[in-house]
Amino acid sequence: MTTIQTNHPTQIRQRGKVKFFNMQKGYGFIIPYNPPEHDKCE
Repeated sequence: MTTIQTNHPTQIRQRGKVKFFNMQKGYGFIIPYNPPEHDKCE
């Protein structure tokens, strides 16, 4: 998992799925699109 910090929730959707996002703290956990299980529908 990768921890990225952003000011806007929309910036967290760069390349990965949003695992967890805290608007109060302003951080979220994202996972990259590596496993081709059901990520081709974005």
